[in-house]
Amino acid sequence: MPDKKQKKTQKGEAKLPLTDLSQSAADYIQPVIKAIAENKTATVRKIISKLRSYEIAHLIQNLSQDQRSSVVEIVRDNLDPEVLAELDDTVREEVLEKLTAFPDKISDSISSYIRDIAKTICNSG
Repeated sequence: MPDKKQKKTQKGEAKLPLTDLSQSAADYIQPVIKAIAENKTATVRKIISKLRSYEIAHLIQNLSQDQRSSVVEIVRDNLDPEVLAELDDTVREEVLEKLTAFPDKISDSISSYIRDIAKTICNSG
């Protein structure tokens, strides 16, 4: 049974409490920032591949606009639509704008995201 402080994601996996997330966030945010600065795209991909959707969203939201743009460009082919759902509205718009610069690469993710939103709306009523 999950700890009282834990939240559930839509897929049922427990989210870390915000305090724990903040403590563990340094384990992936700083290495990603360093890898971006050193143009080590493989390192960025490797770090992000080990993260859950809400952690990727947390990472994206805590980067500068230029760093965020770099991360989105690096992972755009494998970006889980659930990450988009976890982002705040302003950052989501920015990420979607970056992704739409590559329409052939992102159309499946956007379509999946829209389907997920439609399911959520239908199931909540």
